[in-house]
Amino acid sequence: MASLTRAAHLACVGCVALGKRSRRPIWRARPAHWRQLPALLCTLATVCSLTLSACTSGVPPAQRTPTASSLPSWCSNGGEGPPPSFGLAASPPVTADGVVYVAYTLPDATHNPRQDTYAVAALRARDGTLLWRVPTARLMSPLAVADGVLIVSFGKLVGLRASDGSTLWRSSLEAGVLALSQGVLYFADASTVSALRLVDGHILWQTPVPGFPIGTPPVADGTSVYVGAGNGSVVALRADTGAIRWTAFQSATASPVVWHYPLATSGGQLYVTASDVQSVLPALLRLNPVDGTNDGYALLLPTYALLLYPALTGDIFTTVISPTRVPPGRADAPAPTINGYRLSATGLGHLLWSVPGQAGAFQPTAHDAQTFYFEALPPGGLSAYRLTDGAVLWREPALASGGTRIAAGSGYLVETMSGRDAPCRNPPTHQAPQIRALTATQGIVAWTRALDALL
Repeated sequence: MASLTRAAHLACVGCVALGKRSRRPIWRARPAHWRQLPALLCTLATVCSLTLSACTSGVPPAQRTPTASSLPSWCSNGGEGPPPSFGLAASPPVTADGVVYVAYTLPDATHNPRQDTYAVAALRARDGTLLWRVPTARLMSPLAVADGVLIVSFGKLVGLRASDGSTLWRSSLEAGVLALSQGVLYFADASTVSALRLVDGHILWQTPVPGFPIGTPPVADGTSVYVGAGNGSVVALRADTGAIRWTAFQSATASPVVWHYPLATSGGQLYVTASDVQSVLPALLRLNPVDGTNDGYALLLPTYALLLYPALTGDIFTTVISPTRVPPGRADAPAPTINGYRLSATGLGHLLWSVPGQAGAFQPTAHDAQTFYFEALPPGGLSAYRLTDGAVLWREPALASGGTRIAAGSGYLVETMSGRDAPCRNPPTHQAPQIRALTATQGIVAWTRALDALL
């Protein structure tokens, strides 16, 4: 269930971590801190893929596609116009049990952007066959699926029956970060952790968290729910009642210079990433999940570096490490590296492999039990690395450089791309969003579909 938790796409409440020194709302947080928060950047980079879809749906269509009178004169005079831009939205995909779920924008038959409608669809992972499609009033981004329920969001959480897309329940809770465990959805917003029964959306409990939850997914193990707080502490709540069991790193409240982000439970331990405000000493720590006792370092990581997309798969910890300090004699910062570490049940783990990334390559990643997938920029290619030794299994051009969102599962890597607009065409051209599946082991394109009215 931990892999499902990490795969659940995060919402904009992730910005809560920016305001660690105050109780102000997230939109008032001081921006100077955000680049110094490794796990938050991981969250925000993942959120970007969701936001590309959600924000597009929130902009009036008339503003998304300029009218002829609003275009530069060289466009209205018959020039080629600006390069096509992303227009009709597609959400990041979600995969589970051999099915891919995606939401997307459908233009009307006359390509009138003012008549946009939306749909959520389920496709068979092995061949792209449409299993069902339901129209929606707004773009509803799939977040996760478990126990026959697909969780989607259009600002509020909604539960759909995964087999046919029918609505099971609607929640009053705003979308945020979530985890799923044993038929319960655990949800963290800017001040509270909530538990919803997955089958009907009934709220089981809600607990305010001192220091305010930060925008990384909670970790749930069936007994407890663990969240990081904006004051640097880690809080454990009872999974059945929401009562607070313990709080670790309480000393951070007085001087919040180190932030802790629960990552996963494994081998009877809770793994937590830690970073100070300057990213001087990032680390991976072990906590005793029973009482929050600090059981020491699991890894000491390179200094002056951001940890992006941390993930724990079995006993292998993977992360993209991006240096934050330019070494003497260099004019620019080194490119990030993609790293895999083997953890030890006791003592420090060790580096298994490290491969170079691309400067500025903060694109979404994905992983399954055997492979880590990464999109590099430039030139916009997908790479698959074997978790055990970092060997490159395959490389394949992405659907769109910087415009692809990926998810791994059911033996496939699935990517979606929003459609492109060519506003200088007469009539304007609105390309349908795309979805594509590649085999996880070889990177062979299994199928590609246009997310249009024919699907």
